[in-house]
Order: sequence, then structure tokens, then C-alpha cells
Amino acid sequence: MNPLAVLRPALVLVVALSCCVTKAQEKSEVLLVTGQASRYHNWQIQSSAFQRILQQAGIFDIHVVTAPAAGEDMSTFSPHWSNYAAVVVDYDGDEWSDATKKSFENFVRNGGGVVVVHGSDNAFPKWNEYNEMIGIGGWGGRTEAWGPKVRWRDGKTFLDESAGTAVHPSKHDFLVVSRAPEHPIMKGLPVAWLHANDELCSQLRGPAKRLTVLATASAAKSMRNGTGENEPILMAIEYGKGRVFHTTLGHVGPKETEPVDSISCVGFTVTLQRGTEWAATGKVTQKIPDDFPTSDQKSVRAGPEIKFPISVGQNPESITKGFSGNYYVTVMNGAELGDGEVVEISKEGVRVFAKGFDQPKGIVFLDNHLYFSDVTRVWKVDEHGNASVFVDKEAFPKEVLYLNDVAMDAEGQGVYLTDMGATKFMRNENGALWPLGSKEATLVPQKGRVYHVDLKGRVTVAQDSSPLMLNPNGVGVDNNGDIMVGAFFLGNFLVKRDGKLTPLTGRLRGADAVEQDSKGNYYVSSWTAGKVWRIDGNTEESTVLIDGLRSAADFYLEEDNERLLLPDMKAGLIYAVGTGE
Repeated sequence: MNPLAVLRPALVLVVALSCCVTKAQEKSEVLLVTGQASRYHNWQIQSSAFQRILQQAGIFDIHVVTAPAAGEDMSTFSPHWSNYAAVVVDYDGDEWSDATKKSFENFVRNGGGVVVVHGSDNAFPKWNEYNEMIGIGGWGGRTEAWGPKVRWRDGKTFLDESAGTAVHPSKHDFLVVSRAPEHPIMKGLPVAWLHANDELCSQLRGPAKRLTVLATASAAKSMRNGTGENEPILMAIEYGKGRVFHTTLGHVGPKETEPVDSISCVGFTVTLQRGTEWAATGKVTQKIPDDFPTSDQKSVRAGPEIKFPISVGQNPESITKGFSGNYYVTVMNGAELGDGEVVEISKEGVRVFAKGFDQPKGIVFLDNHLYFSDVTRVWKVDEHGNASVFVDKEAFPKEVLYLNDVAMDAEGQGVYLTDMGATKFMRNENGALWPLGSKEATLVPQKGRVYHVDLKGRVTVAQDSSPLMLNPNGVGVDNNGDIMVGAFFLGNFLVKRDGKLTPLTGRLRGADAVEQDSKGNYYVSSWTAGKVWRIDGNTEESTVLIDGLRSAADFYLEEDNERLLLPDMKAGLIYAVGTGE
């Protein structure tokens, strides 16, 4: 983060939005294509945000088409491109059919507009015409054979034939510099403006035909993957009679939910709206909003903050961020069957969102639904609070005794969840865990497992029972896409090393939530100790982030805000715990 950057106050009046239109005008029909992304992106959040941003402009009728899921039959995916003035591509996945590709080429060649956003320039590396439409792209094996890198040197575009493939530094604030101030998309924008916490895609390469660099950004070579070059981040490309607007901005990671700074930045919002209008019509009629960022002030539209700690009810267990950037907490309440709830925390306060559960525990937001465990089943809840059983106990290949934590897999195509197994053997008559050296500790059975459930409800064993994993509670996914497990009884924090689950140094008995941030730091909570630790991924040195809680349960890592949202179950509170070093 840039310590000098100051968030400009977000304006909540409609007139302050870039959606202002001074006079009535016919709306352009725009199609948003989505449905698949790589493991590094979250197409569900992206597409929802892009649809909302474009609708706010007030000059588009937005239609959304969702492609079949990865691995499914793509032959039926055949949008009627000619019904639209422009197509916004939020897609990076399986190949379209040859017929669909050809019809898309004809649409653009004959004057259809295209908008390519961030990860969509990773798509279709072997589709030559798509590479020509987008000008330059990254990843997918793109090398010198695909064409040059595009640089801005000495006040003009420079085609760099040298070797190198796409990279990007870690997300950070960076300065965007206009290189075509008279282009309709850029006209009236500041010469330079500060963009909020995004990936700066670098060393993209491709045919680069009929490409106009609209804006660039640069990351110093002192940064990991910084090139020191003025990298193109906004571009306009001509393909036949068609107009293509290409923005590399707008990264949303697989674990992120709204609000996300990169797509809440007014600079991103306005350029996406203006770029779409230009692609659809060849002109731009929108005014520049008053809250557009400047060269030393970023501008992120966000509402008032929720004040933590906040009371949510009796025995909150797990929290996630979901619909419209609100938070959702599983609340077990008392011991009666059916009195469990999911509550929503928003700027308006706390309310019951769904109810009728037994002991709801780990919760995640995926595929525009909430998924959470409940003793021997998994529930699915839609945006209206309607709940249905997603997976019942009969679907599991082994007997399940006590389902607990839930984590989204690396591809966003399913969830991992722990079955703690026979929990009654862990404790003495006072409810305390048996000492590890005691006879009773040797009698704790190895029945805990980690399961994977895909979005079709198919269940497989991801990690079978192990003497290192007695009563697994927390489950997470590390930066390599491998599972991490917190063993509640033993206190082992297990991570994948050389393909095997291996305990890190130390015992963290009562281990509950486990997570890893993008810098490689691990985070672990202990329900019994009332603590949360940050553990250095290299040295395994641990730091206590918070102590003295009654029961530190299953937290949510909100990396953009540098905090954990942490339920203290016995206190009935949600805390915000800073992660900064």
C-alpha cells in the first residue's frame, strides 16, 4: 500500500456517480460473457461487479450469458452476438466451439464492439484472431512466437521483440498515466491518477496490430516482478470495423468478495464505463465524476464502515463475506435442534438471514451462494435467504460424525470440509482436553477426515484419517492450492510439504481456523486458548495477534483491509484483528 495515498470520501449521491447522463438517450445493448476463470480469479464476483458498474452508467442494457462450467459440453454455447452493440468478455476457460469462435470473429469484424477485462487477456492463447482482437495477452504459454511486448518509450509506442513472458508484482497502488489524452475514452481524465491495490500486468505480448496505448503504469525493478517499463494497461484496438477496449485492471482473487479495492476504484469504474460506451458507439458522452482519483489521491467508493466488535447472538462459529460485500455468520445459539441461524452483518446492522439449522459451523461464499456445514450435512443458501440441503450424510463415502470447517478450493469449483470424527473422546468430565501424555489421549480414535465436495454435490475423500490429524477442525487452502489442516486435539498445524501433510513447529491445541495470506504468512486460531497467531511461512516464527478471548473460532481473512474477522464464540462477538507486521 502507498502510505501517502489518501482515500477520497466516497460520494453517495446518485449525481456524483459517473452514471450521470445529461439527456435521455437510447441505451446500447451489451452482453457480458462469463462463467469460467483460472484458479487465480473469481469470475462470480467480477461479473456481478461489472454488471452493476455498467448498469450504473445508465446508458446500457446489460445481458449476461454464463458459459457451461469447466469440463462440460461447450458445443451448446453459442450467443447471438449480433443482438448487441458490444460484448464484455469476463472469461478465461475452456475453448469455445469453432462455430462460436467464427461467429464472434464476424461480429467484431463487421463492427461489433468488444471489452476485454483483466484475466480475459489470458484466454484462448491459440486462437489467433482473438489474440489479434485483444492486441496483447499474457500467460497460457504466450512467448516471443505470439508477438512483441508493447512498451511506451520516448513518448511513443515501442514494440519490444526481446524474450520474456507475462508477470506481475503483488497487488499495490500505482500511478496510471494517460498516453492518448484526446482519445474519447481518455478525454477529460487527469494526466495521471492513482489506482487502488491491483495487479500491474506486465510483459504482455501479442500481434499488437492497430493498437493504441491509452494509458500506462510502471513498477520499479526493485519490486518482485517489477519491470521498470511503462506497461500498457488501457488500450484501444481496431479489428476490421470493430472497436476493442482492453483494460488489464480489475483483479479479483479467488478468495476475495466485495468490496474489492481494484474494482471499487473510481478510475477502474469510469474507464470501464467509458471504454464500453466507446466500443459500442465509437463515442463517449459521460461526464467525469467529481470523485475521480488524482495523482496523489486514490478514490475508492465505499460506504460507512461496520464497527467491530459487534454482537451477533449466542455461540457464533464462522464468518465469511458474501452478498453485496456484507458479512455472514453461523450462529449455533442453544442446544435445541433447529435453533441455529445465519446472521447478516451490514451497514444497516445485524439481522437473521436464514434459520432452522442445528449446529451451523464453517461457512464460505461460492458460486453466489453461502455453503456451510451442520453436523452431518451441508446447506446452501441463496441471496434471498432460502436454504436447501446441498449434501446430506448419505452422500459421504464414509460415516460422518461432526462436520466442522469449510474452505473454498483453489479453483472455486467446490469446497473442502472437515469431519472431526468422534469428539466425545477428546475431553475429560470438566470439558478440558486430555493431556497428550495421558492414557486417555491414546484412546482418541482416528476417525477424522477432510472431504471435497464439488458444485454438483459429489463428495470425495481429500485426506483420510491420520495419527497426525486427530479431530481435524480447521481447513484452508494455501498459495499452492494444497489443503492445510488444524488438528484440534493434538494441536498440529499441518501443511503440505513434498506432497505430504506435515506439522509445523509447535503445538496449537484447540486449533480452529487456518489460513495463508498472499505473502506466505499463516494464521491459526485456538478455540481453547482464546488466541490467534501469525506464523512466518519461512521461519515458522509465531506472533500472537490477539489473546484473552473466551473462544477464538473460525475467522475470515480480509487481506485488503489487513485484518481477520474473528468470532469469539462464548462471548457472542465478532472482533476485527489487525494482521499488519
